[in-house]
Amino acid sequence: MLALGFSLGMVLLAAVPSSGFLKSGLAAFILIGAVAIGRAVSSYRRISDQLRATVAELESRREEMVDARISQEKVSIARELHDVIAHTVSVMVIQASAAEGMLDVDAARARAPLVAVQETGRQALGELRQLLGVLRPGTEGHSSLAPQPGLNDLGRVADALRDSGIVVDLEIDGASGSLPPAVDLSAFRIVQEALTNVVKHAQASQVRVDVRCGTEYVELEIADNGLGSAHPGTPGHGLIGMRERVSSYSGDLQAGPRDGGGFTVTARLKVPRYE
Repeated sequence: MLALGFSLGMVLLAAVPSSGFLKSGLAAFILIGAVAIGRAVSSYRRISDQLRATVAELESRREEMVDARISQEKVSIARELHDVIAHTVSVMVIQASAAEGMLDVDAARARAPLVAVQETGRQALGELRQLLGVLRPGTEGHSSLAPQPGLNDLGRVADALRDSGIVVDLEIDGASGSLPPAVDLSAFRIVQEALTNVVKHAQASQVRVDVRCGTEYVELEIADNGLGSAHPGTPGHGLIGMRERVSSYSGDLQAGPRDGGGFTVTARLKVPRYE
């Protein structure tokens, strides 16, 4: 472009019949104009290349962010499915075993744990429909989806364990209804998973659940009188899931055998402040 502009300028300069001074001034003007045009074109090309590189980088970052978000959602859904299915199936197995043990002794008494199995199954199906419903296209923000469970729902979890023959002492101190929904759900799932481990591994006859809801923290303690090991061998997904939930709210979790026998899980979740 610079060469073309300069060549055209020289042709025009040669065609102008004028004095040497005028020709010198016109030549200087043409030269300066050609240089300016050349620099402008070069600058435009450089900026255009930079913009194309920036757009490509932003597109790459956007794809990485989308992939990361999808991975996080998959982990979250998998964790919810694990918590719902593992707890429900474990409780239903215990309840069915209790009913089987009563059939030959008192068939009438066997009805209660069998009814409990049905109720537990219906509750689990409701939670699974709700959870899987958000995966269907067009269900975002669907008003018919029921609220996620929270600490106020621990009563029915305790009742299910009582129906299976485990003595459950449940104490909730503070207003759980004032907690942010995500914190309320995470606290519920932690207690639910700890109770699942009691049913599956601890062989306990009694468990105590203490929940303390404050303005800054939610504190949980689940203690049983079982074998003292809720996770024989390598830790499973349950304990990992509990730690992930706690870490999401800048909290801490301790799990291990307690003095005098049994196993204790303690967790503390920080309640976020929204200005």
